[in-house]
Amino acid sequence: TEELLRTIPREVITPRTYTLRPEQTLFIGGLARIDLTHARQHVWLTVFASSYLPVNIVYTEQAKRFYETHIGTEFLAVPLGDYERLKYWPRLSPKEIELELLGWQQCTADIVLSSAGWISVTGNVDSKCILKTFTPDGRGIYVRQPPILPYAIRLRGRRIPGTPCFENKLFTIDDFQKHRFSDEKSNENSPATSTLIIKNPDQRRRGIINDERLKNARKFVGE
Repeated sequence: TEELLRTIPREVITPRTYTLRPEQTLFIGGLARIDLTHARQHVWLTVFASSYLPVNIVYTEQAKRFYETHIGTEFLAVPLGDYERLKYWPRLSPKEIELELLGWQQCTADIVLSSAGWISVTGNVDSKCILKTFTPDGRGIYVRQPPILPYAIRLRGRRIPGTPCFENKLFTIDDFQKHRFSDEKSNENSPATSTLIIKNPDQRRRGIINDERLKNARKFVGE
């Protein structure tokens, strides 16, 4: 069906990184909702999901109304349908997740969202955050530690001014390997530090900005 085609990735997944502040909510289509309910400061969420699933960020106090207004429309993409079909769609139910963060250069954990993908969480070292994660009927949520791609956060592009979005960088799986091996080598020499040196000029290229994602971010988050 159309919903499966939008949910299951049909091409290489490009990580999408966002800043989420306390009392803000991130939606992945209409399949998942993540509330940052407690943190000393913002965190970075890197979304690994189909590019056909839009990401929207709103204030948590507006999240319920936002979801009820846009469910069944192209704005959330999945699910689709009229009222008769959507009245059988399971309610989003939460699971609370508490994480001890490891710093800005390394993802702490993955929040796996069943077939919708996963989200890697990054934040200030030695601080905690509490994320309330919602899926239909609360199914398919679990925490993966260590994360499958712990240095994916280093592949983000520059912050897009006036939005919570970072540019998407162009990369290959070899880039993940380079960051992992450079970190391991650095740890051998100095366990307390880790330096990332980008030697490949292609990694400095300006990333691709998803215009729809940028428009959504500017519309719903006043930053």
